[in-house]
Formats: sequence, C-alpha cells, structure tokens
Amino acid sequence: MALDWPYYLGIAWKMVTTLVLLVIYTRMAGSRRLAPVTVFDKISNLVVGAIAGTTLLNRNIKPLDLTVFMSIWLLLLVAIRFLRLRFQSFRTLIDGTPIQLIEAGQMRPEAFRQAGLSPTSLQTMLRSQGIAGPHVVESALFERNGELSVREAKDDRFSIILIDRGQIKDEALRRSGHDHAWLNDQLAAMSAPPVAQIFCGEWDGRRLWLVAYPDSAD
Repeated sequence: MALDWPYYLGIAWKMVTTLVLLVIYTRMAGSRRLAPVTVFDKISNLVVGAIAGTTLLNRNIKPLDLTVFMSIWLLLLVAIRFLRLRFQSFRTLIDGTPIQLIEAGQMRPEAFRQAGLSPTSLQTMLRSQGIAGPHVVESALFERNGELSVREAKDDRFSIILIDRGQIKDEALRRSGHDHAWLNDQLAAMSAPPVAQIFCGEWDGRRLWLVAYPDSAD
C-alpha cells in the first residue's frame, strides 16, 4: 500500500509550526521552560497540548488554521502572565496563595478543607518525601502548584519571600507574623532602595535578605 506522503508532510509542517510558536511563547513570557510552577501553568500546558494534539492528525485543519488557533491561545496566556506580574490581586485570583496545613506542630482542619485535602492524603504526600507522618512535622505548606513543603521539628524554618519583583506580598508578610510598618523599618535600617527597585526580599526568620535590580542606585 502506498504511503500518503502529502498527509505526512502536512503533519510534519504542523509539528514545525507548533514548535516555532511554543519557542516564541517561551521568549515572550520570559520563561526558558514549560515546567509548571502553579496550577494555572499546568492548565495552560494541557490546553496547548490539547490544541496541538487534536489538530495535528486532522486532515481538515491546515497549518494556517493551527497557527491561528495556537496564536490566539498563546497571546491570551501572555496577556494573563502580564496581568499576574503587574497586579498582585489578579495574581492571587489566578494562582491562589499557599495554605498552611500544619503550623507549630498542629494540623489546621479549616486549612485542610480549603485545600481539599484529608489527613490521609497528607500522610501519603509526606511518605513520598520519606517523612514518617504528620506527628513529626512542625510546619507543612501546601504550595500553589499542588506540592507540599515540609519542615520537620528539627529543621530550620522556611524562608518567606516578602518582596517579589518590586511588590510586597501581603499574604506572605502576614504569614511571617509582621506588617508593613515592620518591613518599612527593616528596609530603612538597611538603607535599602525603594521597594519597586527590589527584585527579591527573603525573610528567613532572623534576617531579611535583599536582592536589588542591577540598575538600582547603590
């Protein structure tokens, strides 16, 4: 039986089109990889894969059609990423915030309900990290990407990012047990540049670590 070369060439051309659009997207989004960091990133990748998968083998969809479909979705993703970067409230709406499941060695039932987890599911996640169970956990944080960050009683405390790309993270500041006045005092004592010029502000429980943008005045 003869091979349908025009069909195969059409698939190859659509594959090349998909790869080119994905490379353009990663450059526009400022990311060098498609590894998901949040649940929204996972959903975005699934939709991109679905569009590509359902159109590659469809004879009725031409490379131009695929280009239009992918371009619309990728431009929408770029717009959403821009809004997430620019507006903290929008970022919280899309990505949510980390949920403190265990604090000071005590499980918080309300937090479990908010995260949609049970003690059994928490135990499974802990065992996958080689941790015996909740009874040895001092602090457990359910991250925005669905992963679990754990500190056992003997470990150092988690650091918290208080300033992210020139914006104060109100929820993180609250979890650190401090407020804006305290943060402003810390920045003043360190003779730090304005918040808008700080790329990252990390609190480790004892000290505030700052990384300023390269063009910030010394």
